Amino acid sequence: MASLPNSHIISNGEILLELLATPFRALGDMFTRAAERHPRFIAVEKINAMSDAELAAQGLTRADATRRALGIYF
Repeated sequence: MASLPNSHIISNGEILLELLATPFRALGDMFTRAAERHPRFIAVEKINAMSDAELAAQGLTRADATRRALGIYF
């Protein structure tokens, strides 16, 4: 009969900690998904995907484009 190494043994304290942490992780994931769907986040992601040359062709610097995308929040 093969035995598992000690690293596979989970204590009751670790199980309790996982049970307590799970709802908070889910809540954090929910907030992250909501933020990633926000139009300002999407606009900043598009700016980050553009090269400096593409931004310069539009007459913008990266800071100007970000400031425009974020509006009053920046």
